[in-house]
Amino acid sequence: MKIEYTGRHIAVSPALRRHAAERLAKIARHMNGASEAHVILAVEKRQHIAEVVVVGKREKLSSEASTEDMYASLNRALDKIERQAKKHREKLVLGKRRQSSKGASRRRGEGEEEQALMPLPAETREITLIEVESVAPPQMTMEKAALALESSVRPFVLFREKATASLRLIYRRADGRLALIEPTD
Repeated sequence: MKIEYTGRHIAVSPALRRHAAERLAKIARHMNGASEAHVILAVEKRQHIAEVVVVGKREKLSSEASTEDMYASLNRALDKIERQAKKHREKLVLGKRRQSSKGASRRRGEGEEEQALMPLPAETREITLIEVESVAPPQMTMEKAALALESSVRPFVLFREKATASLRLIYRRADGRLALIEPTD
């Protein structure tokens, strides 16, 4: 990386140059090869001002910091540049992921909403069993099961129909109405 130093009312010491070069080398890794940087150090009254501009392949990042110590100012400015570079890299990575999924759905002629609702193919889904609970479903009528659902913390109630002793499941649908699932023999 080519680094240019400018000192306004201050001579840029070799120690300041080394410090800036070490930090800029770390920042260059986040930017996928920053090509050049310009470090401007200035002193105005009692304030030490550090301004850093880094130019990469796709971006130009800049920051400025001011304190009473030149090293502190330079560190703050370089910290800001580092945060900007990380944020920019994350946007690029997330943008590529988002862009590829939108492009694929458009090619298939599907809307984004439809794609979000479609289940993943079985080979890409990873099934993880969270909890196993053994229960003996109580015998009750349909009305009592509906009342039990209202007071239950779970979104469903599993029960045995009192009259037929068949296993049934009652749950609340998205529209608020109750639905019943009963197995076929």
